[in-house]
Parts: sequence; C-alpha cells; structure tokens
Amino acid sequence: MATVTPSVVALRHLPCWAWFDGSSNYPLFPWWQQYHVAPYISGWQTTGFFTDQSGEPADLPGNVIQLKDPKTPGGGWNGSPDWKAYQPRAWNPCVLRQFNDGSIAPQPYSLAKGCGTDFSNYAWLQTAGYAPRYTPFRSGQVRRHHAFTLDASITKMTQITERFRAQFGFEAFNLANHNYFGRDQFNGDPNSPNFGTITPSLVSTQNILPRQIQVRMKIFW
Repeated sequence: MATVTPSVVALRHLPCWAWFDGSSNYPLFPWWQQYHVAPYISGWQTTGFFTDQSGEPADLPGNVIQLKDPKTPGGGWNGSPDWKAYQPRAWNPCVLRQFNDGSIAPQPYSLAKGCGTDFSNYAWLQTAGYAPRYTPFRSGQVRRHHAFTLDASITKMTQITERFRAQFGFEAFNLANHNYFGRDQFNGDPNSPNFGTITPSLVSTQNILPRQIQVRMKIFW
C-alpha cells in the first residue's frame, strides 16, 4: 500500500504562490477549484520591460579650454545636474573670455552668477577667435540625460466556452513617467548665459513620451 509522508501531506494544504513572470499563468490558490472560482482567480499574466541606460558623452564646445573638471561646483551650481529643474545644467557656468588682443575677462553672466573676479574660480576659458580647438569633441566627464523606462502589462484570460476565450488587460508605457532629454545636446555657446544647460520645453519631440495607459481586449476562437 502506498504511503505519503506527513511533510508532503502538509504541503498539499499550504497556499501555492508563484512569482510574477512575463510568460506564466498564475494558478493562485489551486485548491479553490472545487468551489468553482478558478475561472475568476486564474489565467492572470503580467509582463515587464525595464531599461536603465547611462547617458551618452556630451558634445563639448570647440572654442574653449577646460581649466578644471566641468562638474566642479561654482556659480550657484552644486556640481550635479538637476533633471527636474526648469533648465537642467550639466557643467560649471564660470567662463573666462580671451579677446583677440590677448586680454582676459570674466563673462558678464558668470559675474552675475557669483563666480567672482578670482580667475582660479573659473572652469572654462573661451579662446580668442584665431585660436585652434583645444578640447576633444566629447567628454566622459559630462554625460547627457540617462534613459530610464519601465513598460508593464497585466492581463486576464477567461475561458468562455470550449472554443472561445477572452483576454482583457491593461498596458502601461513609461509607467514611472520618467522624463528624458538624452537626444539633445547642452548649449555649447560660451557667449550665451545658457551655456551648459538644456531647456526641456525646446527638446526634440523624439524623446520619450509621458506615461500612457491603454486597455486591451482580445477574443480567441
């Protein structure tokens, strides 16, 4: 006569949970089938797609010399881009300008931001008009906006008849509603007060869209 160990018997009376998986059905509480509620609590599916990508190296202006790390705090900037700000800044706004006669003076907007008259506080030197390019085309020290996306869905499959099945569910794109400006470059004109910034209202429409949620319905036969 076949015997069953007590441990196995005990396990048969425990809830049967399953981790959500993008391609699995979840027969939650399978022992409830005897109460004819299985069609309501089974057939659930969920999917998820998550991306967290570091920003690409930003383009650097060609008519400047980098005097120090561009992410050095200064000019009212704390050294870290605030991507939720009205106008995110990627680098230090303190810029010196070299005129064609060789004289050097701070940019007026740098003085207005509090960079002061001490040249050691400055991170950039705009070279004279006849000077060659001194900076590389891109810098690993300054990166564009990182991409963070989360798409997810949850669906329910219901057997209507032996032949017909219905699937109802919700799909969400950019579920975290994360903004993204990574397709656009920072302002690289050292004569502009917006040097080193990006204006979200002017970025490309090809960037990520706000959160979108849609309802789906399928009939299988």
